[in-house]
Amino acid sequence: AAVISWQMLTQFRPRVEGPAARWPNPGFEAEPVGEIIGPAAVIQEVVPDADGLSGIGVVLATYGRSDLPGEVIIRLKANPGYAEDLVTYRRPLAEVKDGELLKVKFGPLSGVAGRRLFLIIESPGAARGRAITALRSKADVYPAGRLFFHGRPAPGDLAFSLEYPRSLPEAASTLTGGRFGLLGPLLAAAYVAGVLSLLGLITR
Repeated sequence: AAVISWQMLTQFRPRVEGPAARWPNPGFEAEPVGEIIGPAAVIQEVVPDADGLSGIGVVLATYGRSDLPGEVIIRLKANPGYAEDLVTYRRPLAEVKDGELLKVKFGPLSGVAGRRLFLIIESPGAARGRAITALRSKADVYPAGRLFFHGRPAPGDLAFSLEYPRSLPEAASTLTGGRFGLLGPLLAAAYVAGVLSLLGLITR
């Protein structure tokens, strides 16, 4: 029952897309985009494929440096020229881990499906030799958006991810193999209730 329940719960894990949807990924050919210094150093265009966007991730690297002063700021904007951010996240540079997929979680965003948004990474207090970087792909792996570095188009795409909560119909489709149409959510709910009841009987 425990195995069954674990398999069930994994169907409700967030849905993730983007070049770094699976990270680490040995098949992903990555390289540093360059030292992130100043405002809006890195801009990646992203186009969510659904509403409810609730997380973004970027792969950062440190060049092997440690105890760096300053902070890295990750922003999600509807337009790079707008003062308002949809999402803002800050982390001290000294806490950035080399090669980590830094995940930023937030409340679901509505009305973003199919809209071009801008994922921005900056580090206003950084200096040459005292900065971090982000990883990008060597090839164009995300046709929906372009990568810019210090205001100029750059090759490849940022190693990033977009995360969405998995709805009950999506999870039901996975559980039932999509074979039961509108009955899928009802069957999934019944399955959940049955497993929880079974677990309750076992633990008594």
